[in-house]
Amino acid sequence: MKKVSIFLIIALASSFLFGQDSDFELDNRIEIKTYYDSNILNLSSKDIDEFLTGQQPEKYKLKSVNDYVTGFDIELAFKHRLLYDHTQISKFIFSYDKYWKNGFKDFKFLSFELIQYLSRYIDIRAKYTYYPYIFINRYGSNVYPYYYDYYDFSYAKNLYSSGFNIRFLDYTEIGYNFEYTTQNYNKYFPEYDAYNFVNEGWIAFRPLDNSKFKFRYTYVTSIAKAEKVYESRSIEIRDPSYDSNIFYISLSMPLLPSRWNKSIKLFTSFKWENKYFQSPFSPIVDPFHSGRKDTIFHFEGWLIYPLWHVLDFRTFFTYESRNAHSPKGSLVSNEKNYITRTWGVSLQAKF
Repeated sequence: MKKVSIFLIIALASSFLFGQDSDFELDNRIEIKTYYDSNILNLSSKDIDEFLTGQQPEKYKLKSVNDYVTGFDIELAFKHRLLYDHTQISKFIFSYDKYWKNGFKDFKFLSFELIQYLSRYIDIRAKYTYYPYIFINRYGSNVYPYYYDYYDFSYAKNLYSSGFNIRFLDYTEIGYNFEYTTQNYNKYFPEYDAYNFVNEGWIAFRPLDNSKFKFRYTYVTSIAKAEKVYESRSIEIRDPSYDSNIFYISLSMPLLPSRWNKSIKLFTSFKWENKYFQSPFSPIVDPFHSGRKDTIFHFEGWLIYPLWHVLDFRTFFTYESRNAHSPKGSLVSNEKNYITRTWGVSLQAKF
C-alpha cells in the first residue's frame, strides 16, 4: 500500500509540474451518495432464512441483511499538453462506501489513470487500481488446521489496464481494453488466489445530441493458483477457475430541457454474464465448482437532474440476480442464487 501511495503521489506531482509549462486545466469531480442495499452480501434465500432464525450464528457476521450506505468519490484530473501539443489527462480517483450498521463491509479503492490523445479522435490510456480489502462473506475454511470453522472470505485486488478509443467524426466510437488483475485472499482461503485476464471491446453510437447507445462484449479468464497449496496436502482439493462471457448494453439520452443549458437525462444499462467454472475435478470432489454455470443479470437506471451548471442531482436504482446451475443441483443453487436491489440519490459537482 505504501509503494502504491508513493507511485500515485509521484505521478500526480509530475503531471502537475509538467503542466505548468503548457496549457494546464483542472477537471475535477466530487460525488456524495446515499443508498439502500437490500442484500449487502448477496445472500441466498436459504442463508437469509438461517440468519433471521438465528441458525449457525458463527457463520453470519451481519447485524442485518440490508443496510444504508453513504459514500463519496473524488476524482482529480489534470489536463495539459505534453506530446506534440496533444492533450494529456492524469486522473487520481479515491472512492469510499461506509455501511451504517455493517462496518466490516466498508469498501474503498484508489486509482490512477493516464489518458493521452493522439488526435481529436484517438486516445490511448493506462490505469492502475488498488482495492485493499474486499469482503464477500464468511465460509468454512478447508485449510489445516482451520478445518470447519468459519472465517472472513476476503481478498485484496490489484488491477492493471490499458486500451484505446477511436471516434469517427462525432457519431461513432470503438474501443478496446485489456485488464490484468491479481486477487490475494487471506490465509484461510489460499486456494482462491487468482490472476484474471480480461479482454473487452465496444462500439458506441450518438444518434442525437447528448445521446449515446453502447454495446460492449467482455471475455474473462480467471485462473486460480490453488496448486501451490495442494502440494502440502493440507487442503481439500477445489478449483474456482472460470471463463466468462459478459454482454453489456447502455443508453443515455436527454429527456427534457432545463436551466444552465443542460438537459435532464436518463441513463440505463443491462448486463448479462454467463460464467463457466473450469474445475477439472468431479462434482463429488469439488461440488461447488465442477460443471457449474452461473447466469448473472444486472440492470441499472439513473435520472440526472442539473441543479446548476456544475452541480447535478441524481437518483438511481439497480437490480442484480444470479442463477447457478450445477450437477449437484439444489446443493449449489440453494447456496449461490440471490437477488439484490439498491435505491439511492447523489450529488455530483464538477469544477
